[in-house]
Amino acid sequence: MNLTVGRTIPSPWKRIKMQYVALAGGAALAISAIVAFGATMDGGSTATSAPNAAHPAIEIPASRQQTLTVYLVDSEAEAAAIRVLGDAARSATATARIHVAHISSMAAVRALEDTPFTSEATPHHLLLDREKPLAGRGKVNPPLRSAAERTELWKAFVDGRITTIASDHAPHTIEEKDLPFEEAPAGLPGVETMVPLLLRAVRRGELSLERLVDAAATRPAGLLRLEVGAIEVGHVANLMVVDPRALSVIRAKDLHSKCGWTPFEGFEGIFPEATYVHGELAAEARELVGEHHGRAIPVRAPGPSVAS
Repeated sequence: MNLTVGRTIPSPWKRIKMQYVALAGGAALAISAIVAFGATMDGGSTATSAPNAAHPAIEIPASRQQTLTVYLVDSEAEAAAIRVLGDAARSATATARIHVAHISSMAAVRALEDTPFTSEATPHHLLLDREKPLAGRGKVNPPLRSAAERTELWKAFVDGRITTIASDHAPHTIEEKDLPFEEAPAGLPGVETMVPLLLRAVRRGELSLERLVDAAATRPAGLLRLEVGAIEVGHVANLMVVDPRALSVIRAKDLHSKCGWTPFEGFEGIFPEATYVHGELAAEARELVGEHHGRAIPVRAPGPSVAS
């Protein structure tokens, strides 16, 4: 499969990491398009020069993972990455299942409209924007967008144009995130606050409970072909008990991540009263109880790609 970025690259340069994963003889393909701050990416390597013509073709062999770095500008990077993969998928000899991670712009949402790709957004791109004074603690890839863009992105998530949601949990320490912006690592903690924040949106009437369950449980399980994500006979009993009246203010001191901070400090959330894993009580009143019940899940052959 040949992937070509066929465009002349304008200035200033911003590096985009497009990660392709080919599995089972090319039958599966995944992308993560990430906008970098400054000129560093891939473990701190720097761009020594920028291309002055179209990026050359990249061969993606089956059962390998490669990284293609191209140079694009602003939120158009996401849309351009999706268009590149759309062209590749249409010309591929094998069916390509493509999932686009970390949608952060409406340009990307629009680019997805003519594809069968599935997609994912994060709580920070849906609920935070660059108007919030987070400094280095708000540095993330892709970057936080304007308040207006975030509002439109939320609407796209609510109405199902973005398939799933994932926390993109990156628990960098306070000391790391309080470095000068250019030096601070990108990424935010969010695994413990994702569902509580969305349950609060459900209580406010900003999101339906059905859409939350679909985006956070049913659709991810279906894409990975796991027997979870629904309360049905024969499914794994991974369950949580929620009291929708139990509002609480999110405070870093009450969370369990060792990073010691949260970008959602002061937000309201509805935390589960209890969590069951494989039918066994695993957490109650926001504290772990009993034995750990996590286990390895065997990877099954990928299911069909669906857009909505």
